Amino acid sequence: GSIGPNNKVDKGYYKFTLKEIEELHDLTGQWVGLVGADYCVGFMDSPNPIEDTMYYKEMNKLLIDYWKAGGLVAITTHQFDPRELYKDGGQCFPKQLPKGMERLDVSRVYTPGTVEYANFRVIMDRWCEGFQELEDHGVVVLWRPLNEARDGKWWCAVPADQYKTLYRYIF
Repeated sequence: GSIGPNNKVDKGYYKFTLKEIEELHDLTGQWVGLVGADYCVGFMDSPNPIEDTMYYKEMNKLLIDYWKAGGLVAITTHQFDPRELYKDGGQCFPKQLPKGMERLDVSRVYTPGTVEYANFRVIMDRWCEGFQELEDHGVVVLWRPLNEARDGKWWCAVPADQYKTLYRYIF
């Protein structure tokens, strides 16, 4: 699978490879010290966002191999708006959400009993599956779970106090 025109998923899921890094090595004879991957590609349209864009098994194998060869590993998440998780084409940027949808009250993500809470728990469980595999292989990960949180287009672009509460909840 790959990302096609207009960020649509073509024939499957987001595909992480080391192709560009290998090409750079071929040109320079040097390996880069840090490789980065995305555990969720929430800027893509997909009918099954969790299954199509939070795929990590093949990605983890490459990250484990890179770590064992002496490289560092970073993972980001362009996470879906939890309201959109089970709708066709869950998205992370409000500009792509259905017309008229209000910005998410981020406190609903960490309030038990809400749909946003239940959906976000599914997302976090998926992260944990991937991270557990990396931990089992001794990989240290530099993780940025809300890597664009101050970007006004991001669903969790909220005042600092709300962001801190969400960040603490995740950890």
